[in-house]
Amino acid sequence: AWRYEVEGRNFVGLQTPTIMYGDRVMDQLKDKPDAFALLAYLKRWHSNRSEFAIAPTAMSEQKSPPWSRHRIERARDILLDRGFLKELNPPIRGKRAGRYRLDRAV
Repeated sequence: AWRYEVEGRNFVGLQTPTIMYGDRVMDQLKDKPDAFALLAYLKRWHSNRSEFAIAPTAMSEQKSPPWSRHRIERARDILLDRGFLKELNPPIRGKRAGRYRLDRAV
């Protein structure tokens, strides 16, 4: 309990809810649940890397996540548009996966 208090995560007895960073991310992507899910997936596997590839066809074939290539591409594009991803090298269809980095403190 004391660790929660020190870390600012003790919400017991508060009159108003405390909004955490993850809540703000959810609010920004609540209209695009696939993008929110893809962001969680990318954070899980790549938050400790300075850059990583997103290869929608290979990801779809491996069912990682278990979506179509087009669904992965749409979710990726929303994350790019809303500033959660930064494109370092654009993909070249059939030749090279795009290179990205997480662009906010996600």
